[in-house]
Amino acid sequence: MESEFIISVPASIGNLGSGFDCAAVSLRLFSTYRVRTARQLSIRVDDPRLPGDKSNLVWQAYAQTRKILQQPVLPLRLVITNRIPPGAGLGGSGSAVVAGVLAAFLLAGRPVDTEEVLSCCLRMEKHPDNVAASLLGGFVLVAASDRLLYRSIPVPAGWKAVIFLPEKGYPTRQARQILPGKIDRQQATFNISRCAFLTLAFLEQKGYYLKTGMEDALHQPYRAKLYPHLVPLCRTALASGASGCCLSGAGPSVAAICCQGTRKVEKNWRKLLLEKRWTGQVKVVALGGKTTWHCNRKISGQI
Repeated sequence: MESEFIISVPASIGNLGSGFDCAAVSLRLFSTYRVRTARQLSIRVDDPRLPGDKSNLVWQAYAQTRKILQQPVLPLRLVITNRIPPGAGLGGSGSAVVAGVLAAFLLAGRPVDTEEVLSCCLRMEKHPDNVAASLLGGFVLVAASDRLLYRSIPVPAGWKAVIFLPEKGYPTRQARQILPGKIDRQQATFNISRCAFLTLAFLEQKGYYLKTGMEDALHQPYRAKLYPHLVPLCRTALASGASGCCLSGAGPSVAAICCQGTRKVEKNWRKLLLEKRWTGQVKVVALGGKTTWHCNRKISGQI
């Protein structure tokens, strides 16, 4: 009997505040992937928004990684329980890529080396902040050099995100195209200084640094033109006691990080949604999930 692996991968908030393309935090919101080899490809997904054929990102990441590992691309029986809304800016595509790459390693009996797995992930997913946060868990910093440099910092217990998930999705491509090709020195200095305090917030577990650390001049002012809910939600969150607030990834979701309770933010966000007639869901999710896996017969583990 073939071994079946069950891989659990969390969502993430990429482009976290001032950390455009270089900082993210994972969420305790998981999609689960059951995978084993089979005689023919079978992909079952409980979310109709995700494809059940070879265009599925998990399959594509698995197939590409098997080739990198110089292993035959064997058919899979893949069952996906999806809990990360696609196209919401919560790292759903990164989660799928992580699952596919890990499936390739596990089913080949290869040791799961963090750098190798990240390297394979980044051949498909060009935004390392989401992938690294989902894989490693916690608050993650990444820097592209000759190789990818990364550091994961644990999230303080009790820190949560209040997330607004708009009912209407927006194409990520449009959110990327709206960004300018060049930025000026003041914008660069603004984000560098804020990212230092963003890192301190997690490193020293001091939530009062988040307000400054989650300010941004590189992408949010431009993407606010696409997302009219962004600025009012952030203002309301901060006035209601949130430690910091930002667009999640490329949007359209907005995330407010709360270090000391979420009720006032939830209440005032829902009131604002009614006033503005914005449709969507307000969800509270703890920070800090990480990728894990286990095998029904032999192996269990985590990064």
